[in-house]
Amino acid sequence: LFFSTPTPAYAIPLRLVGSEMCIRDSVCDPVTDGPWVQCPFCNTRSAEASVGYGKDSVVERKPMSLHEIVASNQLDPSEHVRGALADDAASLVMQLLFAARVGRFDLLRIVGILASRITKWTTDCDKQLHRLMRYVSGTFEMRQIGYAGDNLDDLATLLFCDADFAGSKTDMRSTSGVFLALSGPSTFWPVIAVSRRQDAVSHSTPEAEMVAGAYGVRQKGIPFMNIVDTIQERKAVLHMCEDNDAMILITRSGRNPTMRHIGRTHGISVSWMHERFQQDCNALHYCPTLQQCADIFTKAFDNRDKWAHALRTINVVPTGQPCIAELLELHDFARVLADDPTLRKGKQSLEVPSADDPPVLGTGGDHSLPPVSYTHLRAHET
Repeated sequence: LFFSTPTPAYAIPLRLVGSEMCIRDSVCDPVTDGPWVQCPFCNTRSAEASVGYGKDSVVERKPMSLHEIVASNQLDPSEHVRGALADDAASLVMQLLFAARVGRFDLLRIVGILASRITKWTTDCDKQLHRLMRYVSGTFEMRQIGYAGDNLDDLATLLFCDADFAGSKTDMRSTSGVFLALSGPSTFWPVIAVSRRQDAVSHSTPEAEMVAGAYGVRQKGIPFMNIVDTIQERKAVLHMCEDNDAMILITRSGRNPTMRHIGRTHGISVSWMHERFQQDCNALHYCPTLQQCADIFTKAFDNRDKWAHALRTINVVPTGQPCIAELLELHDFARVLADDPTLRKGKQSLEVPSADDPPVLGTGGDHSLPPVSYTHLRAHET
């Protein structure tokens, strides 16, 4: 079974945005029977400018990297010039948001950034929206796909959670990324994707990762498992994939004195997360960063190859028959679900020691080294 999002999923919003995008000096084109407008950003008077092509021609247009799209994320706080598209910003951004949720998960982060600025739209937001439309028009052939070739009993529910640290330069907040998919030996079916700015500032990367993980488990993972249990007619397991070592250790141990404030600032309970993964219906696994599907929802990319790899991890590929063999190799999570220690490449084990294990020297256990007293220090100094 193979599916691909239809063209109208984001072709219609693109055309609607194109008709509103550049609104100066509109005239009628007798050849194409469409508007020729002058783009206020590119100063290009052509039909291509109306859909965000700018100075690029229809044939030679190239997709822009996400780094270029979100480059204006670092806005100058002293800039209060109202943008030309401020009155239509809500309509334009919401149309793009619909398209991003339906068939272009790679647009979720930048659309979320623009949606947060609708009430304080500036000329920089105009330029950012224009760059976004150029990226959409340059990647018009991209589709969100899914493929399935296994029985229902062979499928596993994978929840990918990731977060950056202080990625927003305006308020220093982090961004949570969540991606939910059904996976199997010959199956990878995207279900849910979320890119959401966190409600408060995080003090560290593990704290931001904990917030993203708690949101994904509570708001997306557990509710979706009710559907999976009904379809498979058994108690299915929710597999959470995480690439941050500290977050995994904190969740497995349930203790972290440096995050005692997280309950008030973020509304997150470390003990609640610990209890969830003590149950048999939930499992926490280490996932390498190259296989972290939620990475694309949290940060910008300035490397074209890395951006193309991030698109493939969420099954956004060009139109036509995709390379299923390459996608099958990329979405092989058998070693991740088996907790293969070779994935960590010599890093420290993430297993939490039990109370019956012998204490390690120097950690304060029964066999640890005795503390050095002040008198010993004075005697040694003498």
